[in-house]
Amino acid sequence: MIVQHKSVVNNGHGYNYTANENTIIKVVVNSDGTTTMHVVAVKTHAGESPESADRNRAAKLLPVENLKHKDADYVSRYMKAYKAELKRKAPSYVYSVKGLYLHSSAHFTIKNRVKGYDKKPRRLAHVFKVRGVVLDHNKYPRLKVNGGYIYFNKNIRDAYYRTNHPLFRVIRKTGVLVHTETRSSITSRDV
Repeated sequence: MIVQHKSVVNNGHGYNYTANENTIIKVVVNSDGTTTMHVVAVKTHAGESPESADRNRAAKLLPVENLKHKDADYVSRYMKAYKAELKRKAPSYVYSVKGLYLHSSAHFTIKNRVKGYDKKPRRLAHVFKVRGVVLDHNKYPRLKVNGGYIYFNKNIRDAYYRTNHPLFRVIRKTGVLVHTETRSSITSRDV
């Protein structure tokens, strides 16, 4: 037997199985006398793929969506791409535009607060060195920094510029060091 027209079947768990034209249908007679048909089909994800779905959520710093009704393959691909996107998006040094607390674990409670940081102007804000990105038990992204964990949300900003700008504003009280050579050393600077 041969498939006459392209057929698409949805399994109800987010996957489509497509049997193309001229695909051979293998008929198998089971031991109990029933027959089963085997068709070579291409498995694809119905709708948005897990990779694009999680990249969109991670780019917006949203928590992981509810994956309760998804199969193991979808969950695995989703989590792998979600963590990769968070890792790619995480800067090396960050500061907060609002006040925040440093916590001793990724699961934030009032009891595990280590230190509080008030809202301050950019030049006076505390800068955290990022050691990694982790997810708490509710799948919210957290930044692992020196001394503990902080939120990873829209109030956390990169401490350094990521693109080229024609003009930079110096916010350091003592100014900047200007090097006259491409290979800089302490002896070759002009202030």
